[in-house]
Amino acid sequence: MSREITKPIHTAFPTQRAFWDRSSRSALLATILFAGAVGVALATQPTTPAPSSQPTSQPTTSQPADPGFRAIARAREDLALAFTIPGRVASLLAKPGTAVKQGDPLLQLEASEAKAEVELLRLRAASTLEEEASKAEWDLAKLEEERWNTVHERGASTDMQLRKAQLETQRTRLAYELFVQRRQEAVLQLQQAQARLDAFTLRAPVDGIVDEVVIEAGEVIEPGKPVVRLVNVAVLRIDVAAPTQDTIPLRVGGKAIMTSTLTTPPTIAAGTIIHIASVGDASSATRLVRVEVPRPDALPAGIECFVRFE
Repeated sequence: MSREITKPIHTAFPTQRAFWDRSSRSALLATILFAGAVGVALATQPTTPAPSSQPTSQPTTSQPADPGFRAIARAREDLALAFTIPGRVASLLAKPGTAVKQGDPLLQLEASEAKAEVELLRLRAASTLEEEASKAEWDLAKLEEERWNTVHERGASTDMQLRKAQLETQRTRLAYELFVQRRQEAVLQLQQAQARLDAFTLRAPVDGIVDEVVIEAGEVIEPGKPVVRLVNVAVLRIDVAAPTQDTIPLRVGGKAIMTSTLTTPPTIAAGTIIHIASVGDASSATRLVRVEVPRPDALPAGIECFVRFE
């Protein structure tokens, strides 16, 4: 039996084998490049984290509350005191920093003549000697008139004698009334002299603290020239120029809050609205609202602050 000799294909078809080898390598290279491109594309896509069952805390920034309208907190009373008369300063009765009550003396001018005048008029106003003497003469004249009336009724006197007695009674009565009037005038003159004497003493018109004294003993002062500054800082007075629209709901007696950033932490104090202007300012569209606040111990008067209304 004859036997065919078979050969491998690559031996029998050398050209076709080379073709498939090149094609396989190209396809493999293309596959590798495509897979690499896909990998790069997937790697560049953002990843979305899986939802977590635990809540995540976000940081919060707390904004400070609006402190309100900017204003100046002044002393409720800030007075520049002066004499109404000229004179020489005899003594300083209060120094800067002295707490005084209403009516306490602050400065004294030399007033020897004014004091003497007051003492003279006080003596005249208190004396009743002239009244008593004229009253006695009047009483005597009335007795004489009665006697002459009796004598005249008996026909033992003329009409002229009776008339003379009647006029004497009238004269002594008028003299008594004149002395009474003079004493009343002396009382009024004493009040005038006392008022002039009081002008030689500068007194505190309100409770407060002497903040400044600008004169020394022995100096001569001019009327109307301020020599003492008196302040009352127990209560701060704040005039707020608030937008007119914001003031419509406000009422006298309403609450206000003052904030001062001069201290750390800021000082906050409650106050009361005591006045709201009846007329607004059209040019600035604002309206005056006056607030009074008890002064916190840490703050002076005359400071910048903020006010808001509740």
